[in-house]
Amino acid sequence: MAGIQIRQTGEGSLRISEMKMRKAAVKENIKKIIMPLMLAVVLLCHPVSIFAEDTYYLTWEEYCAANGITDSYTYNQAVDGMEQAMDAAESIYASGDAETTLEIIKAVKNSYWGGSGLKVAMQKQLPSASKKTAEADFTSCNSIVRNGGSA
Repeated sequence: MAGIQIRQTGEGSLRISEMKMRKAAVKENIKKIIMPLMLAVVLLCHPVSIFAEDTYYLTWEEYCAANGITDSYTYNQAVDGMEQAMDAAESIYASGDAETTLEIIKAVKNSYWGGSGLKVAMQKQLPSASKKTAEADFTSCNSIVRNGGSA
């Protein structure tokens, strides 16, 4: 593996290097997955109508069909679809349509997060506190929309 240095000092050095690599990989996964979700929460807390109406797909299946994605896909593609849908939710919320916004958030959680395999993959990679944060972000989005913009 790249980045692992084996030293003459024994097995402990190898384990420490592997742990550092795993920690770096988890941080990278958090940046790719959790940060867009947190951004969505921030955007819903402070609605600003600067975005043009976005094209989005309510479900992961619709997104795949529209983008020619078949059996082979990357999690980045799933995140891209989530971001498009959440950006659209922000715009729709800013226009005053809370009901549609809630439908989009629910669909993103169930279809993109759950249906694309992203949730399972992240549960294997992230520490338990981060797993709970990801689920809590969806709950926060719902609460913010239901409470008219305040958590």
